[in-house]
Amino acid sequence: AVASEAPVAGDDAQKTLIVLTPNDTQTLDPAVNYDFSGGYFLLNCYEGLVKAEGSTEAKIVPALAESWEISPDGLTYTFKLRQGVKFHDGTPLNAEAVKYSFDRLLALKMGAVANFTSIDKIEAVDDSTVKFILKEPFGSFLLALTSMWGPVIVSPTAVKANEKENDWGQAWLAENDAGTGPYKVEKWERNQQLNLVRNPDYW
Repeated sequence: AVASEAPVAGDDAQKTLIVLTPNDTQTLDPAVNYDFSGGYFLLNCYEGLVKAEGSTEAKIVPALAESWEISPDGLTYTFKLRQGVKFHDGTPLNAEAVKYSFDRLLALKMGAVANFTSIDKIEAVDDSTVKFILKEPFGSFLLALTSMWGPVIVSPTAVKANEKENDWGQAWLAENDAGTGPYKVEKWERNQQLNLVRNPDYW
């Protein structure tokens, strides 16, 4: 977000945060975006399976996944998803949505995809369980999943409804969001301001 056209007054001023950035982002698509300014948007509108906490040493904590297990050989990561989470379009989070989001990231081969080329395949075991099978052990896999670029979960329903010529919804997601985060896009005026509003259904 950049400076608004006019000062915010009254009670609304206490509920509005204005963040200035040196330049506008180029796209709102989390599988494509890889710029600093876009990070502010992605952190507020999208979520991944896990997130990192701590200022000196990263601690991996639950986000959309409540828990996970790693196989002894380091090749299989199994995540149990949080229940009751909905995308901004009202559809529920499930394992198929996680699989779709990563299949989409790997198919587009843009943004932060290089961090996830160790993935061999993704399986939706059931609605609340998703399994990642790696080609080889990757000790930083969980840490890679905390990135604001790439490994976030999008609504397959919203994206598929807005696909054009098999573009994986890229044209639509460039200017809209399909996340589960605490904020969602209200309006974007390129090179002026990006307005986010509170998600009243945030888990």
